[in-house]
Amino acid sequence: MRLIITLLITSVLCSSCFKSTENTSGLKDNVYQELLKYQKENPAIEEQENGLNKNHQIYQAILLPPKYANPDEHEFSLFITLSVLPESITEKKYYGIYKDKNLKETVIVDEANNFKALVNTIKTDNFEKFRPKNSSSRNRIYPVKMFNIKGNQLIYMATVPGNTNR
Repeated sequence: MRLIITLLITSVLCSSCFKSTENTSGLKDNVYQELLKYQKENPAIEEQENGLNKNHQIYQAILLPPKYANPDEHEFSLFITLSVLPESITEKKYYGIYKDKNLKETVIVDEANNFKALVNTIKTDNFEKFRPKNSSSRNRIYPVKMFNIKGNQLIYMATVPGNTNR
């Protein structure tokens, strides 16, 4: 009996130690998992650089139509990166902010008019806090991970390196 109680207490304690990756962000699971991987590999800068800091950076999942990325294959493409939002954006193409306890702030940039393929919940938050004020230079370029979308699958294509390892 003592052994059972000890095992039960140990299992409860150990289960609370592991970080849950339950997706409560509003994004589809396949996109969510790829964003988590990207965010782990590419954390936002902490220090200020040319008036920019981590408060100005936001992860972006950019959905492109076939005519831009791969016109011969008729597939949509998804690019994932970390960047600063432009000072003026067309809010009709930006959706989010998607986040949860594991996922950092992320927006969907819909250049394909098909963002519903990436989300379970439509969000249209205010992006004002991520827009830089009086920023003269944006020298930091993060890697871009590129995927083709076939049905519900994300097929990894390539990564374009950035200049963050200076």
